[in-house]
Amino acid sequence: MLNERSEKIDIFLEIKPQSGGDYQKKLNFIKEFRFKLSSLISRKIYKGNVKLNVKFFFKNIYKGDVDNLLKSLLDALKLVLVKDDNQIKKINAEIIENCFIQGIAIIIEIY
Repeated sequence: MLNERSEKIDIFLEIKPQSGGDYQKKLNFIKEFRFKLSSLISRKIYKGNVKLNVKFFFKNIYKGDVDNLLKSLLDALKLVLVKDDNQIKKINAEIIENCFIQGIAIIIEIY
């Protein structure tokens, strides 16, 4: 789902669990996320500063840290929505467990 306006993008992407080692999982996630996101986005890359509101949804209990999830997400956003992750000036992130669906909800706004 994508709600696209001039100052705000609201996205939900379902993400499948990744297989392989930690590094391979991260690469697979970035590749899948960029592909899904770029197929939804018709706007150009943000050139200014942005803020993110992110919710990570998991079907089970997630044993990792939110900062590890954010690092993978920020890597995936580069060159799709922002030119560089140094444009991201504010982040609000949350892990939500025991959901019916696994995915990521992101709201990106000009900051």
